[in-house]
Amino acid sequence: MHKTVDRRPVLIYCRESRDENGESYERIETQRDILLDFCRRRGLVNVVDVILDDDTSGTSFRRFDPVIERVRQGEIQVLVFKDASRLGRNLKESLIFVDLVESCGAEILFESEEYNEDFFPLKAWFNEQRAKEDGQKIRRVLRHKMEAGTLLIKPFYGYRPGEAGRLVPDEQTASVVRWIFQQAQLGRGSGEIAGALNRKGLPTPSQAAGYEHAAACWNAQHIRRILTNSVYVGTMVYNRTGRKSYKNKTTIRRPETEWIILENHHEPLVPRELFNSLQRPARRQERRTAVSRPFSGLLRCGRCGSPLVLRSRKNRPDAYICGKNHREGAVSGRDGCTPHHVRESVLYEAALKYLERLLRSSSLNPEAIADRLDSGERNRRTELEKKLGRVRNMIDQMYDDRLRGVISEELFVRKYASCVAEEETLEAQLRSVAARRPGQNQLTGIRLDDIILHLDKRILTKELARTLFDRILVYEPGELPAKAPFAMPEELQVRVQTCGGIVFVENMASSAPQSITPGWV
Repeated sequence: MHKTVDRRPVLIYCRESRDENGESYERIETQRDILLDFCRRRGLVNVVDVILDDDTSGTSFRRFDPVIERVRQGEIQVLVFKDASRLGRNLKESLIFVDLVESCGAEILFESEEYNEDFFPLKAWFNEQRAKEDGQKIRRVLRHKMEAGTLLIKPFYGYRPGEAGRLVPDEQTASVVRWIFQQAQLGRGSGEIAGALNRKGLPTPSQAAGYEHAAACWNAQHIRRILTNSVYVGTMVYNRTGRKSYKNKTTIRRPETEWIILENHHEPLVPRELFNSLQRPARRQERRTAVSRPFSGLLRCGRCGSPLVLRSRKNRPDAYICGKNHREGAVSGRDGCTPHHVRESVLYEAALKYLERLLRSSSLNPEAIADRLDSGERNRRTELEKKLGRVRNMIDQMYDDRLRGVISEELFVRKYASCVAEEETLEAQLRSVAARRPGQNQLTGIRLDDIILHLDKRILTKELARTLFDRILVYEPGELPAKAPFAMPEELQVRVQTCGGIVFVENMASSAPQSITPGWV
């Protein structure tokens, strides 16, 4: 008997999840081979793709986004699954997916059961309940193991896994942990300790654990985590976090009443008295008078590009330093960075002098500055109009897709509501832009007269700084690249390269002059 050949493009989808039965009893490759054989027996000769989703939850349907797009484009006309549970275990999402596929003229086939449009909702409900029951079983087993003290997580820095699921000290890293506690006892700060470890060239905790994208340098947060982790006095704490539900995999922090705390679980690395002495009690945040920080969010390190952070100390003037250096301490070499210390008062005076020069350069043509303020406004209006046009095109396309039956009513209503909300937001922003007067800044409403008034009073506000500057770069001697990322006269470039300096990059026009204050270090 001649077998009918079906040349429609076929996609085979395989999925295995470790969270359904605690382990996988069938290798995903075996599932693939079964489905390939099924396609051969059915005469489906045009298998264009095979997707293997190993260790993937059946309650999440974002994994199908690329598949849905290919179905819409007509690249896939048949989808093959082992059974309905491999499609997913979320009733609502399963029905939306099936409705969308069928509305595009594609067919769904199951290898181990017949697909029935009328009974599929009931089967999808049973699959969802199965996922819920499996999740409850797994949580009960895990809780039993936690209460028994079984090691269920990767060992903490300073330990390695031992027999009977217990932690045992890893002497190579345990000595580092003890040294960190000793240095903290001597009064050294977290950043200072991190810098010392970096200078010694010791691997970070993530490097020691063998993570692929491990942190290259120690930082203050690493030190604080070690100093506040009770695992180093022999206490293991489980169940601090969990998932919202079997459908929602968002991690949530559990209340302390639900924690599982096991004292004397393993050998401690430091005495409890030392550990307790280093735990700072929660301090009340005293109300402080609000201080204007005009350069907040604008400052960048010229070497590594990190934001500069404010360092405020008693009896010392406020200053900014490189955020990377602040986190990791003083590190020499390619991966580290230097402080780039600059006082806030120096920045303040430099910015005011810059504004004075800007006004003097435009004194013969007062409209020049207003025109430069308006240029940003015009660019903003053009950008908003383009975005609004794209959103309206999306709405028109959705209408066409719904009329042609390409998408379901539920999917249309959900997507349509979000697009209309975005359209209204963009229209409101455009009305706001159109209502402004010429020469008025797009973000703050500051005009040329305002700039002159601030200069007369020697005041620089955060709003004015953000109006005028896109960013402010702080360079130390020898750091300015040969090809600077902004326009700069050659003589000034030489001075900054030799002495260091502060570069004010304007926010108004690409041809604007750059203000350089060399020799600030």
